[in-house]
This record gives sequence, structure tokens and C-alpha cells, in this order.
Amino acid sequence: MPLLTLCDLCCQAAGGEAGRAEQLVAAWYLFYFAAHELDSLEDNDAAALLSTLGPACTLNTATGHLLTASWLLGSLEEAGIDPRTAHTIRQDFYRTGLQMCAGQHLDLTLTEINLAQCWQISEAKSAAFFALACRSGARLGTTNRDCIDHLGQFGYHLGMLLQISDDVGDLNLGDQAGVTLIHDRWSLPMAYTWEVLPAAERAQFYEHLQLADKDSRAATRARAQIVASGALIYLGVEAERHKQLAETSLNALGAERPASCELRALVQQRIFFECYA
Repeated sequence: MPLLTLCDLCCQAAGGEAGRAEQLVAAWYLFYFAAHELDSLEDNDAAALLSTLGPACTLNTATGHLLTASWLLGSLEEAGIDPRTAHTIRQDFYRTGLQMCAGQHLDLTLTEINLAQCWQISEAKSAAFFALACRSGARLGTTNRDCIDHLGQFGYHLGMLLQISDDVGDLNLGDQAGVTLIHDRWSLPMAYTWEVLPAAERAQFYEHLQLADKDSRAATRARAQIVASGALIYLGVEAERHKQLAETSLNALGAERPASCELRALVQQRIFFECYA
């Protein structure tokens, strides 16, 4: 999966050698996996990869992944990375990790539906982490500040695209067998719908969301309100905007290397747009 080698692709796009970011790839993926499982655990997501192990084992496994990732980051010099670059990468990882924790805290404590805050959470939890992968990989291929920043911006917009895609996918549109609407977790489509609905319809929408995990008819009605609100059109426009900005960031690199083409393909995949047709 190209996303798992994002650090290495950005290293190559910046002029570095293939495989130079191997240890960084492993560290970033372990952080990614641990963050995903902890997020799923906190959201009570039964579809999480480790959900069959139960909360305690999931928490323990995720902790092990975080420690292993930290160990890999702590030994970057042994992989041939110069101490100054290794230190900068480590500081960036830990700073971004704290930013993600702040975003998750806001997500967990959000009591009122607010579209602006939902975008803020998406930036802190998803966009920041993918920007980190791209910046870190680029640091292994170049010392050019502009190049590193351009690839970091690419990662930011890629992360936003992924968040939009995930939130729309969670609606499970067209599949009435599964119910993935959760009334205490405000996704982007839900937040937009809440923002534009008249007061009377808001109350109805909230009631449907409260019942969605137990009543498939309530889930169907909530989905219908989301579609009717224009949320998918709005998010489709936002996805296209982030796609174009991601491509602009790649264009700013100048030389079109094979790895740049692979990065460009990531934001052109149909996965981001099939939900909006």
C-alpha cells in the first residue's frame, strides 16, 4: 500500500535514494497503527482491527507499538542518518504526536456540534500526521527548506482528503445492513448537516442519531437527512480543493521524479471521489 511507504516516496521525491527511509517508514507506520487502534478504542469502534482482543489487550498492544516506534526513532543514527537530521525528525514526531492528542481530546470532549471544530480536529489528527510523514521523508532526501515544506503541505492535503473519504465512507451509504452512525462522534457530514438544518429538523436529526446504533430505520432517516442537506456535495468540493492544492505542492518541487508521480497518483485515486458521484 503506497500510504505505508509515504516517508520513502517523499525521500525519493526530494532527491534521496530508495530505501534510505526504511527505518522511518517502520516508525511512522507503528505510530499510525497505534493511533488508529487507540482512536477506535476510544470511539468504541467494533470494526477496529484488534477489537476481538478486547479493550485491555488492544491498549497493551498499541502501547507496545508506540514504544517500538520510539525505539526506532531513537536509533535513526544507527541507520546512517546524521545526528542533526535525526534529532529534528524526532522532535517533529513528538511535537506532532502531542498535537494529535490535543485534537483527540477535543474530539472526545466536544459537546456541541460545530463544523469549524470538526475541521480543526481533522487537521490535528489526520492532516498533521500525514504532513509529518512527508516532511520527515523529505528531510532524508534534501536539506532544501522549500522542498521539505512543499512535501509537508502535500501530506497535509493528502491527510485531509483521507479524513473526508473516511467520514463519508462511515455513512455506509447504500448498505442498510451496517450501522456506522454514532451520535456522540461528530463526523464532517454530520456536522455540516447540523449546521444547515432548521431548528425543528435538527431535533429530529439528533433523535435519529441517538437511535441509529440500535434502529436501522433511524439510521436510514439520518443518512437521508445528510444527503438532502447537501453535505456530500459540500465535502466533494472540499475534497477537490485539497486535491488541487496537493498537486500544486508537488508542482512546486520542479523536477518530476518517478516518486513524485506515485505521490500524485495517491490524490488522484477514485477512492476520494466515488462517494460524491
